[in-house]
Amino acid sequence: MGTRRVWWIGLLAYFAIGAAWAFATPYNGAYDEHDHVARAAGVVRGQLLVAPARGVNDGGFPVVPRSLVPPGVTCMMTANPPAATCLGAAPPDRTAAPVHSRAARYDPVYYALVGWPLLPWPDMAGVIGARLVSALLCAALLATAVTLALPLRRRRFVPLAVLFAASPMLLALNGLVNPSGLTIDAAVLLWIVLLRRYGDEAEPDERARRRLAAFGALAAVAMILARPEGFVLVAGIVLVVHFAFGVRPELRPPRAALVVAGATVAALAWTFLSRVAEFGAAPTPVSKPLLAVVRAIVQYNIDYWLRQTIGLFGYGSIGMPQWAYLAWTAVAGGLLVAGFARAGRRTAAVIVAVPLLCVAAGIAADLVMSRIVGYWMQGRYFLPLWVGAFLLAAWAIGETGDARLVRRAYAAGIGVWALIQTVALGVALIGYSTGKQAHPPGSPIWVPPGGFAVPFVLLLLGLGGACCCMSRRVSASGST
Repeated sequence: MGTRRVWWIGLLAYFAIGAAWAFATPYNGAYDEHDHVARAAGVVRGQLLVAPARGVNDGGFPVVPRSLVPPGVTCMMTANPPAATCLGAAPPDRTAAPVHSRAARYDPVYYALVGWPLLPWPDMAGVIGARLVSALLCAALLATAVTLALPLRRRRFVPLAVLFAASPMLLALNGLVNPSGLTIDAAVLLWIVLLRRYGDEAEPDERARRRLAAFGALAAVAMILARPEGFVLVAGIVLVVHFAFGVRPELRPPRAALVVAGATVAALAWTFLSRVAEFGAAPTPVSKPLLAVVRAIVQYNIDYWLRQTIGLFGYGSIGMPQWAYLAWTAVAGGLLVAGFARAGRRTAAVIVAVPLLCVAAGIAADLVMSRIVGYWMQGRYFLPLWVGAFLLAAWAIGETGDARLVRRAYAAGIGVWALIQTVALGVALIGYSTGKQAHPPGSPIWVPPGGFAVPFVLLLLGLGGACCCMSRRVSASGST
């Protein structure tokens, strides 16, 4: 199977899975989507710089069609949400009105790229269109990461690590209007580029190195322009690779680095101009004593963060069965342990340090932010750095002479990955359709556009394509 064919199959596969989530998720059914939809609708109407909203919840007020906002827009933003029928039907009125958005001052690039369907269709059809555009961009990044990972003959488990980087959480984010998915997908690609550039399978061909640098610049720029903290994440990934491999800085930075530097300057200028880093005050900031806050973080928040790196849907309220988290952890944790065991001392230390530093940073963030906006940290914020530990571990496993072991590991890993993706979509659809509250017999349930079959058909097509890409690695393992 040629490289281009692998990329196209990967693109269609990951796009189909993202599209499944795009149809399966009700409006504002997950992670701040209304804020991002309102921002996108404003940007494509020329509202790039929105005046700050002072006080509670900060952000701003883009002026968007009333037909975008259903009457119960916030009804699912609870720990015990009802069925998505609580949203009600958005009014047909397309006259413009100011709508609060906490993302109103975010960098407009992502929203300009994905928001154009909201111009002709300022309703749920436009929202799904914007979701599909976002899913396509995300799929292109993941497909490129897979295509770059598959040729690594002496790093046989890296493609499997890339597959598990595409967790149900990430693929669900890809199907939303939310720049978090794009940021994480770009981070996966950046990790693969840096591993190939600075690991011991460095590309000897100069033309291929330039192409690799271009992909790295693309990934870094996407991260920097998608999220306010993007340049910090890029710097963190570069530093981790530096410590893992002992990379010496180049005296003459390549053109790609200059492009990334330019994007960073632009992002910093936007941050200063828009005042996006300013926070409003929460209505009820946490006022417990410090020890009580620490106890709550350790007892509850860390478990929540770890499960969200795999899959928590809605507003963190819809979880998978416990066995699904254990099965996923068994494969991903197996990669981590095997890589740690085979890595050199320096790389092994980095493999352990990355998840520990993520959790430590989460604790520190919640200790500070709990006094300002309440408990703030989310496990999905870890993912751009978090996935690096597993990719580094898979790289460190290196070459193993037992081709049968590699084939069995891939067969088990692909099976677990596909099964958990299916379970994730199923439990999310049940949660959205019936809610977590008592559902009276005979009361209506929420049905996704086109019915329940549409998301599952798209998911199965996507899973088949992704597994087809991985089959190339299995075949290669049998022949080398």
